Amino acid sequence: MKRMRAFIVEDEPLAVQRLKRMLSQDGRLEVVGESGTYEESLKLIEEKKPEVLFLDIRLPDGTGIDLAKEVLSMGLKPYIIFTTAYGEYALEAFRVSAVDYLLKPYSQEDLAKAINKVLEKKSNFEQVSNLIRVERPIIPARIGNKVLFLSPEDIYYV
Repeated sequence: MKRMRAFIVEDEPLAVQRLKRMLSQDGRLEVVGESGTYEESLKLIEEKKPEVLFLDIRLPDGTGIDLAKEVLSMGLKPYIIFTTAYGEYALEAFRVSAVDYLLKPYSQEDLAKAINKVLEKKSNFEQVSNLIRVERPIIPARIGNKVLFLSPEDIYYV
């Protein structure tokens, strides 16, 4: 399986090292870049087009929330995981479509669960994309956290 490309936005060098080590141990994501400032991150994210962003909330020249909004407004659609020491921004983070919100110090297990969420969302998106290409009509139906794809002739009543 091809590893997804990840980018880390974090202004604390020790936090960057720790996250990189944890991602290396997990093995499902490849870190393609890192930055500690809003402006530099914006340029590098546009250049590298990562599939997953790990964003700190407070940066020396802006916020991770504003960075997420700007990245999304550029038409990029990375999966966003916030990694921060500030719990009070969680609601705002999920308003910008965050996949997860990890409070420091998070564990290897917490990180693995967040990556699982990303991979599940990616898998669901790929399934829908593949079925949209099929000529016959389909109807996606959500049951819990799963998406079933039904053919109209399989539906008896709603």
